[in-house]
Amino acid sequence: MTRILVTLALVFLMPSISGSHPGGLDTYGCHNNNKLNVYECHKGALEGKSWPNPGGKEAMLKESLAPVIKRETIGALATWAPVPEATGYRLSFYARDSRDPELTQAEIDHRSYVIETSHTTVFLGCIIPGIDYWFRVQALKDNNVGPWSETVHFRGE
Repeated sequence: MTRILVTLALVFLMPSISGSHPGGLDTYGCHNNNKLNVYECHKGALEGKSWPNPGGKEAMLKESLAPVIKRETIGALATWAPVPEATGYRLSFYARDSRDPELTQAEIDHRSYVIETSHTTVFLGCIIPGIDYWFRVQALKDNNVGPWSETVHFRGE
């Protein structure tokens, strides 16, 4: 009887075990699947979609309205690459003293300052030494909102 139960359990578990594959997801809910040679998404707005490699992630970013932040300009200026066909952008900005307790992403989202702009550069104001800053950007196209860019963190100097 025990053998039958173990066999049945394995039969029901096999599809879920064989259907999964290793590999962490990036901030967009996607990863490179080297077996299929694609960049594929498992979570978020792009769940179930994939793009052929090489260049799969870049193709996804162009299609999905996900802005790419220009890292060389982090500081008082938040700058990102323009997204084709975007009609505007939404920037989420958060700051906290590095001595304060850490917050969850949901708490940060709730406390963030959000602005909408048609520009790809925003002056963040006075940057204070010892304060941690985070920002991320969404592209807007008519009534559609793209996924958030990666979250960028920097400390005021």
